[in-house]
Amino acid sequence: MAKVLRLHKQGDNTINDWGNSAKYSNQVIDQIVDPNGQSPSREITSIPSPFARMDLVKSAFKVVVESPSLEGNTIYHKMVSDSLDVGQIFFDIDKFKNLVEIIVWDKGRDIKELAISNNEGHKLLGKTYEIYLNQDAESFNFDKLKCIYILNYKYGKAFSNIIGGTSPASLFFSPANDLSYISSKFSLGSHSAFDGKFTPLYKRNFEYQKYWFYLQSKFDGKFSQLFPEVNEYLDLSYEKLNWNEKEKIRKMRDNTTNVFLPLTVSGAGHNVEVVGYSLEKNNPISKAIDSDFAIKSKKKITELTPLVLPIGTLNEEYVYTPNNIWKSEYKAPVKSDKPLEDRQLPNDGMKYPFLTISDFLEDTIIELPGNINRAAFFDGNLDKREGKSYLLPIKKKFFKYFYNEDLTGVLPDGKKMIELKIRADSVAVELRIPTKKNYIEYKRTYIENYKPNVDETNNDGAVVKWDFTLGLIPAVDFIKPEFANYRVSLISTVGDTKTYDLAFYKNNEHIGEVENVVRNVDIMNIPKSETRIIENELFDTIEVSSNMCRGIIIPQLRNQTGNDRFAFAIDFGTTNTHIEYSINDSPSRVFDITEADKQIEFLFDDIDDIHKYIFDYDLIPEHIGVDKQFNFPTRTALSVSKNANYKHAVYPLAHASLALPYEKRVGYKYNYIKTNLKWSIEENNDVLIRKYIESIFILIRNKVALNNGDISATKIIWFYPTSMAESRYNLYKRVWRESYMKFFGDKVEENLVEITESIAPYKYYKESNSVNNIVNIDIGGGTSDIAISYNGKIESITSFRFAANSIFGNGYSIDGLSRNGIVEQYMENIKERLESNSLDALNNVYTDLINKKDKSDMASFFFSLKDNKDVKDKNLQNLLDFNDMLQKDEDYSIVFLIFYVALIYHFAHILKSKGLKMPRHLSFSGKGSLILQILTPEIKTLEQFTKLIIEKVFREQYHSDGLDIIHNIKNPKEATCKGGIISNTKHDYEEIENLKVVLKGYDMKSFIKRDQTYESVLNDENYIESVVNEVIKFFDFTFSLNSEFSFKNKLNVSSKSLEIAKKVCYRDLETFTKKGIDKKLEEVSKDDKIEESFFFYPLNGVLNALTNAIFQQKTKN
Repeated sequence: MAKVLRLHKQGDNTINDWGNSAKYSNQVIDQIVDPNGQSPSREITSIPSPFARMDLVKSAFKVVVESPSLEGNTIYHKMVSDSLDVGQIFFDIDKFKNLVEIIVWDKGRDIKELAISNNEGHKLLGKTYEIYLNQDAESFNFDKLKCIYILNYKYGKAFSNIIGGTSPASLFFSPANDLSYISSKFSLGSHSAFDGKFTPLYKRNFEYQKYWFYLQSKFDGKFSQLFPEVNEYLDLSYEKLNWNEKEKIRKMRDNTTNVFLPLTVSGAGHNVEVVGYSLEKNNPISKAIDSDFAIKSKKKITELTPLVLPIGTLNEEYVYTPNNIWKSEYKAPVKSDKPLEDRQLPNDGMKYPFLTISDFLEDTIIELPGNINRAAFFDGNLDKREGKSYLLPIKKKFFKYFYNEDLTGVLPDGKKMIELKIRADSVAVELRIPTKKNYIEYKRTYIENYKPNVDETNNDGAVVKWDFTLGLIPAVDFIKPEFANYRVSLISTVGDTKTYDLAFYKNNEHIGEVENVVRNVDIMNIPKSETRIIENELFDTIEVSSNMCRGIIIPQLRNQTGNDRFAFAIDFGTTNTHIEYSINDSPSRVFDITEADKQIEFLFDDIDDIHKYIFDYDLIPEHIGVDKQFNFPTRTALSVSKNANYKHAVYPLAHASLALPYEKRVGYKYNYIKTNLKWSIEENNDVLIRKYIESIFILIRNKVALNNGDISATKIIWFYPTSMAESRYNLYKRVWRESYMKFFGDKVEENLVEITESIAPYKYYKESNSVNNIVNIDIGGGTSDIAISYNGKIESITSFRFAANSIFGNGYSIDGLSRNGIVEQYMENIKERLESNSLDALNNVYTDLINKKDKSDMASFFFSLKDNKDVKDKNLQNLLDFNDMLQKDEDYSIVFLIFYVALIYHFAHILKSKGLKMPRHLSFSGKGSLILQILTPEIKTLEQFTKLIIEKVFREQYHSDGLDIIHNIKNPKEATCKGGIISNTKHDYEEIENLKVVLKGYDMKSFIKRDQTYESVLNDENYIESVVNEVIKFFDFTFSLNSEFSFKNKLNVSSKSLEIAKKVCYRDLETFTKKGIDKKLEEVSKDDKIEESFFFYPLNGVLNALTNAIFQQKTKN
């Protein structure tokens, strides 16, 4: 009997030849055993058509469903897993759009084209398709089939590389081809497509799982009929989910609006569909994914929270994306040029923002020559201090997620967020970015003499060497932006042609463009200084860039706190300026800048002298104090940029600054020094006065901010001479008021106090010496002010332009030459002493001053030498004591004698004319009062001489109480400031007018009427003659004193100089008087009221002429 060969066990052997047999039932099919044992290593083969493969995949779902587990290692589990991979690629098509394309096979169109083809083979194929699709229409839904959408891998070896497609029987199907070669290209989160690991649906990305259950509910309730095997597979998968996942799917089924997006064919103009139902794709991530790499930021992130991905291996397990662990072979690119929102996660493909090392670190690092000043600037936790530092190579994107405090601080495990480590020919930067789980540590090495090599795979940075220094004023984080007023000055080296751009940020927000002032624009052998002005804006980060390289500077700003009340008194004098301050009504002290409240912070611990000198002149010195190189009182001088344009804004501590080094060091040629600010009528002098006051205000303001003070409560006392014309006073007052409001706020009425220079010193001496009946004479450089007090009350005040400059200035220069005999007498002498003692800096100052028109500048320099730090350091104070030189010079003593007698003579006549008795005390203040020491260092001698003068004027004996003279020879200028702080009471101009007296210059017995103008005098032909006659009487009076008080024995006046004086003092008096009036009229108009006595006009000319006459005589001898 013949053997019947069967794949199953049913049936008998009775069939002969072509006998009839029954069709295979499902029961019979299930008995068929795969001879390969369902091994996944060999694909099940059949007729090589996609329809046969669809049949196999449909059957695979059925086999897997009936198997013990959805998870397995059979060929059927492989087909199901691969088909799910195909579906997931369709679902995440946006992730893989650069790798695959969708090809459309249209059943109606393409079969028709085959049927009408001229190729018989094509016709036959078309007919076969038609028969097959019609025959199995019900089993495989071919009757509902419109199109098949095929995934073609673009970069395969063949012309077409099919990796799967849609199926009317199982929604998706995979080919039998070995696709492992593309597995690494298609990361699906939990695994890679076609990786041979056969991942069931319930272990895949949950969004993809939701998609399948969404499809299950979409087909008008026909899903189970259309895809029974897949439907059963989904039911079993659903059982594997936890309660939360099931709840999310339930809610999604209740509301499917905008859950997913239409899946369209690029260029085809229609949606991908299966059996007439459109498929969808993943909706772009609209909320942050749950990942251990999620950046951990204290800042609010408004967009998707990016992941921070490592470029190297990790030592611990990190959840990457849902259902996906970061694998050891995973690596993020070193650099990505794509915008954050367009990036796709590496080894996954999901479109989701991620950050890598090059988002935080620059390709280059800037090396600077010097150790960063750690007290004021963050150095990146540099491990070594070897005379070089680095700008932080941190990109702006870092500050989108972190504050400066984060970068300068430490992480929870105690490690620093950033560290810089110096190596032999490189520097390594370690940056730790906090994430949800811990932190990702990035490392980049920057190599010297190397071009940066940073791309997706390379991570080699380069060191770029720059050479500049930087100064910041002040290092304060102000409470309010309106309080902020900064100067940031960058000084590059000689020959450096780079352009350095500085940008300023606050919390990663660019504050906008700031004004940049460059003083030195054309002097090549001096470093270029650029000063940025930042007003009413706060900043915490400076970005420096040049030639496509950039770095970050983070200043360590001190918080502005506290409510201490500061009061400052500013004596803005003709020759010298003094400032004192008081805190919470404490005794006042001289203005200083100590190490504890430094106002300028340098980027480096040590800077070159040339850079320091520029900072000193163009900004402010690092320290100011009694024992420092710079101190108060200081010369009233302003350092001004020669390129300042007065038609545009001129900034204090930028275009113009306090010339504190003046008379100590020569300034740079791109600046000029302006003295005589207070009285000058030169063009733009009003602007320079304002800049001088504003520069002082900045120093004061910084002092308050750095010492727990309340800026808005700062009180400022300023002084003015009563001889100042009301019109000039009003302009002067306006500058003080506007400057106060600019730097301290609008409480100007209560906090800005003006006091006359006459009354303030009196207040000090009254308080400190418990005196009542006192006359105070405040001798400045340009004016002298007198206050007369009886019984603790101010009786009268007066002021006039007769002061120290009357002795050391140019007088009226009849022949047009600027000369002063005293100054010229000692110029060569002092120059020799400077040169022989190698005081080069001071010798340079001397040389610079030679060409100054005003000889009082040179005299001021001579007087300053004794207290100069360089002189003190060499113990040469006695050798360069100009006061002592003049004290010993008997030939010029007559000049100081006449000056002194004129002052006493004048105020004595005021007392007599007002019916007041002779004073019990006479006090002197002002820097100019130091010349009294030249006349005589013995206070008793001065008291005797002064009593004699007053007695002669009064023509009576002094009262029994006698006369005591009070004179602070250590710092006579402090009396005005101290008195101002003690008084703290405004002296309005109108109020002072009631106290002011102006003694007529022609009779010394009566006073100018308050409404009398200069024009009234000019129209009086006899007035000048009367003044001259009164001055002649004064000289007669002065020389007569010698008979009772020997000028030679008591006051060291030589007989020779006395004889010269008796001739010179009576010459050119009318000329000098007229020149004095003319000079006054340069400042005031003829309609202005007379505010000073004409008595001193000829005296100013006589004193200068006398110094020149004595000098000529001494030169002859």
